[in-house]
Amino acid sequence: MSEFAVPSAPTPKPPPQGPALAYNKPDWSSAAKLKYSFEILKNGTVVQEFDGPAREFITVGRLPLCDLELEHPSISRYHAVIQFNDDGKAFLYDLGSGHGTRINKKPVDKHSYVPLAEGDQIKFGESTRLCIFHTEFTEEEEEPEETKKTSILIKRKQPMPVEEDEDQGVTWGLPEDAVDEDEEDVDENDPKAIEAAEKRLEEKAAAQKERMKRLFGDGDDSDEDSYYDRTGAVEKHKSRKTNKGKAQKVETYDSLIEKQKMTQKRIADIEDQLKSLQDEEEEEKRQIASKEAVEDDLDSYMEKIDTVKSQRASKTNLQKELQKLTKELPRLEKLVKLTKPTEY
Repeated sequence: MSEFAVPSAPTPKPPPQGPALAYNKPDWSSAAKLKYSFEILKNGTVVQEFDGPAREFITVGRLPLCDLELEHPSISRYHAVIQFNDDGKAFLYDLGSGHGTRINKKPVDKHSYVPLAEGDQIKFGESTRLCIFHTEFTEEEEEPEETKKTSILIKRKQPMPVEEDEDQGVTWGLPEDAVDEDEEDVDENDPKAIEAAEKRLEEKAAAQKERMKRLFGDGDDSDEDSYYDRTGAVEKHKSRKTNKGKAQKVETYDSLIEKQKMTQKRIADIEDQLKSLQDEEEEEKRQIASKEAVEDDLDSYMEKIDTVKSQRASKTNLQKELQKLTKELPRLEKLVKLTKPTEY
């Protein structure tokens, strides 16, 4: 009787290899020295977070082999590379993708290194998702301790409430801009140290200002939501140095809804008042022009003239207020929409 032979297990096939990456790192390539990450936003909500590895570069594309894998069909298999240099700075390199790449809504040139800054919004292909780049700030080498003779106060711009401005509309207490103070030890007798410190703070303030400006810059793309969409950030962020030290009032969805209703009611009230004033003004004009008014005594005639002037002044003030509120209402409605909780 012949022995039963156990068949050998089939040799597993190696996994299919992806296409080769057509990219040669530059001579200045260096492993990332600063922590960096990406937040993937869809309709203003974070749907994915990616903490970048400390490598010389990472790949972005549709292939599972890519470090940052994105699934939209308009994204190329190898779409782009995030390259780092010896200073810790990051650069985006489009690998010749079919549908291109945008940084802060601006198309980038293919096969060229475009520097990335904290808060930059990257859009790959035609995907509606935004990739928000985050990184640490590059700090200059610290001055030796013995050279620090005194401390000077350097002002760093931070969002705080500002006074109501006729050109800017009603702020509703939302932070637009002001200054906060942050002390940094710098040798006041060393111009280079002062210049380096000021440059660092200006870069941080400029990056923050650019993010706020992009958030409500043109409002023409519902997919281009900024990172601050989720916090009820303000529509404009302009440099100001007023209102330093004033307490900041944080607005919520409920408080914004209440202000929206108040604004709508005030607009309706002003429109009613303007209509009443218009009717009264027309009546006074008819009386002044009538034969009956001409025959009246001089005091009564002048009183009617003064009444018309007063009505015109009130009408002008109401029209200015109406114009301001009408301009403000769309801003407020947009903020309400941005701060609306998901459970509503």
